[in-house]
Amino acid sequence: MRDWRGRTHLELRDGQQIPYETLSSIGGTLLQLMNLLQGADVTPTTQLTAAVAERRTALNKLLSQWTALKAEARTLNLTQ
Repeated sequence: MRDWRGRTHLELRDGQQIPYETLSSIGGTLLQLMNLLQGADVTPTTQLTAAVAERRTALNKLLSQWTALKAEARTLNLTQ
């Protein structure tokens, strides 16, 4: 995923780079993984299973951040 400037990572002051996570990017990778699962007539590999678990973890983290942001907006009286 790219931001409006075309960047794919957030760069911190110490030089560390963190990839952007969005609902769209997580959904896209989950869709690709699910297509791999559907297209195979064998038991999923441990790598594929781990990749799905990692994407689900990323989704849960992003949803938690969204929930926290909404709560903060309510405390600042930014929402109805």
